[in-house]
Amino acid sequence: EMSEDALTWNVFVGLAAAGKLRHAANFLTGRHINAEPKLYLWGALIDVKGHKPERFQPLDTVREQLEHGIKNFKTEPDVMLVLDKQLVICVEAKFSSGNTLAHEGKVKAGDKPVDRAGLLRRYLDKASAETQRIIDRNAIGEKFYSQLFRNVVFASEMANGCEWHVVNLVSKTQWKSGRDSNQDPFLDPQASIRSYLHQDRRQCFSFVTWEELHRALIKDDPALGLLNTYICSKSAHYLRAFDLD
Repeated sequence: EMSEDALTWNVFVGLAAAGKLRHAANFLTGRHINAEPKLYLWGALIDVKGHKPERFQPLDTVREQLEHGIKNFKTEPDVMLVLDKQLVICVEAKFSSGNTLAHEGKVKAGDKPVDRAGLLRRYLDKASAETQRIIDRNAIGEKFYSQLFRNVVFASEMANGCEWHVVNLVSKTQWKSGRDSNQDPFLDPQASIRSYLHQDRRQCFSFVTWEELHRALIKDDPALGLLNTYICSKSAHYLRAFDLD
């Protein structure tokens, strides 16, 4: 019931089956996208037409570059919408949890760093000159969103000179009623992320909600009737999951 992965699968595969991924990409990024992108969930191509499955190879390449030696929970964007040689969109999807902050803590061998210094050494120092150009480490504020930072670095590296965009997709309803914490706060991270991005990349990060996605794309589209029913009837803690207009 509380699975972020199940929610992500049901919504994005539903959009793909209806041929609505282009509209989703337009909404999520605020860009004008004129072709249907490919959908990758957790690195794997989701082809609703049943073609041979495949992985997004640039993700594995960047993992080898930046996460060599890491064995557990490698960086894996929940959703990627890809237009080959044009645009890579990475979506970090949340439901009832917040966005993780960098914090001091012991890290076991084979795990990702969790503190600010370790994250910068592992991900920014090993990244390409272009990624280092667009991220100003000295502008990173007190709140350093580690998971979103890794998404930004990976998106820039996977794009390899093409356009990229990172989206944080959350539930306004669950964030209002959930239990906040210092390590995973329910806060809009836009100002924090954009503060360290170069001015020509600040619009490459978006913060949107599932409720807004429903209102903009799903609610009034007859082709998405089943998906609309799913969203409207979705529960969390045995209560209605989304307060919808």
